[in-house]
Amino acid sequence: MSRLPTIPSCESVHLLAVEKNQKGFLSPVGTDDESEDGETETEPGRPYRSGSGSWHRQLSPCSVRSAASSGRLYAEPAQTLIFLDWDDTIFPCTEIFQKRHYSRKTREWTQLPVELEEDLSEWRDAAAEFLRAACGVSDRCVIVTNSKPPWVMACVEHFAPNLKPILQDRPQNLSIVYGSEFMKPKKNASDLCSEKAENLIIKFLQSSLGGCFSDFTAKVVESMQAMRRHAPRPPFDLTEAKLKAMTSEAENFYSQYQGQTWKNIISLGDMAYEYEAVKTLTATRGVFAQLAAPRERLRTKSVVLLPSPSLHGLTLQLRIWSQVLPSIARFDGDVDIDVSQNFAPFQELARALQLPTLAKLQVPQVYLQPISQQFFDEDFMNEEGSQSAANELLDQLPILLHDSFICPPKEGFQHVA
Repeated sequence: MSRLPTIPSCESVHLLAVEKNQKGFLSPVGTDDESEDGETETEPGRPYRSGSGSWHRQLSPCSVRSAASSGRLYAEPAQTLIFLDWDDTIFPCTEIFQKRHYSRKTREWTQLPVELEEDLSEWRDAAAEFLRAACGVSDRCVIVTNSKPPWVMACVEHFAPNLKPILQDRPQNLSIVYGSEFMKPKKNASDLCSEKAENLIIKFLQSSLGGCFSDFTAKVVESMQAMRRHAPRPPFDLTEAKLKAMTSEAENFYSQYQGQTWKNIISLGDMAYEYEAVKTLTATRGVFAQLAAPRERLRTKSVVLLPSPSLHGLTLQLRIWSQVLPSIARFDGDVDIDVSQNFAPFQELARALQLPTLAKLQVPQVYLQPISQQFFDEDFMNEEGSQSAANELLDQLPILLHDSFICPPKEGFQHVA
């Protein structure tokens, strides 16, 4: 089977958009003449990044540098906020710790086995490509995780050191937020009674066993306090933790200048937590905007990805979304995609983006099966046919996105066979 030539669609789409804008034919992010939000303050001048995943980009002629025009420039990086989950969305958590039986405890981490080191190579490249693409689409990409710090950087340093410069060099562009830090533990009546009893015991020991028993008393007190510190904490609501973290980041991002409205929020994750959190966030904002900013128009793009993906499946997924993210950001409307239970993800994408041609693409089933459902031999995953089909998919996808951008389809999704 002959391979289709690979076309760097993101970059070519951007260059085409710039050329068309200069001729006054096409705007990649909207054509309205009137601001949808009525903002009047001038945005602070600062370099933009492209939707191509490149770190540097000059503003296209359509990017009028005023807040009054920012409503129709909703897909510009300065107006787009991206939330990303970490475990099994970017990092192959299930593959490494469940399938490969590598220890989850960071203190037990040792040098990676040679086989795992080799297997992670393609994923590392795909993860780096994905993060760069996300940072090209948005001036604020936030990895929101419910893990405890410093989990993300610990994973990066041990399993993917190539990602460290991306995460550290641009802290304003790509940051890590831990939802657990937004959840203050709530003490119930039992906890309060226990603390009171402990305090009474400590006071009794200090008053009655002072003097020659002071060292013993001090050790008992220290031991009781240590037990309190390390006692199991009640579980917190994972959705609420994500919601609080997202709310804080969104309020900060959309306050870059006076009167800035919320415009374009994208969320990608493999669990329902991210989906429910971003939906609650935007619904709450919608109620507020009706009163405070009636002309505000917020576009919410939420994507639920495949849960517990294999290493090969996650690698392919990252490469696919590296190409699709710019189209998601440019889409002038809400996007609601759930591929967690769907073995035809491009059907979902075609419906969501109103691009019927995407429905023609097929992902090899071997890449879509969660690890828990994979009963095939490892050699099957590496079978030439599966790899060839995946490579062909990655070749076709940018062509279809490129063509759809140049000539938007006239037919509806229902007309696609």
